[in-house]
Amino acid sequence: MNNKDSILKQYTLNGIIASFAMAALFHFIYEWSHSHLLVGLFTPVNNSLWEYLKLLFIPMTLYFIAEYQIIGEKYPNLLPARIYGMTAGLAAMLLCYCTYSGILGSRYVVLDIIFFIAGTGLAFLCSYWIQLKRRLSPDICKRSMVLLGFLIVCFIGFTIFQPKLGLFSAYKGIPKQ
Repeated sequence: MNNKDSILKQYTLNGIIASFAMAALFHFIYEWSHSHLLVGLFTPVNNSLWEYLKLLFIPMTLYFIAEYQIIGEKYPNLLPARIYGMTAGLAAMLLCYCTYSGILGSRYVVLDIIFFIAGTGLAFLCSYWIQLKRRLSPDICKRSMVLLGFLIVCFIGFTIFQPKLGLFSAYKGIPKQ
């Protein structure tokens, strides 16, 4: 492994840790802000599956923007790789959440957390692999920015206007008998 690869590996590991730390903090900020709308655009407003996805999206996006400012010149495909990796992590989390809750007929916080951790790890590892192993064309890089813009609009829009779908329904915990 050359020095350039080891730097990217270290930033990837730092990103995983930073994303976990930010997600843990972000999980509570909306409540601490007394349900302020502006805070809710960037932090979970309830325990729905959609809001768990936001716990990956916002911290990882903040991290890779800061990361790009520091090492972006050395890694020209860093942003597109992180965006595509994040999309893979989001898709994997959604697939896992929907599959297990459909099979078990209920959601469990412990499993939600496990799949969040796995999705975050997958997002960063996929982006690391894309950065090291794939040459991305300028067209693919431009599309990643469109994808990021689309995801930002979705996360903000669906925070304000939540559709009446299970994906946006808050987890109520174990029903009382």
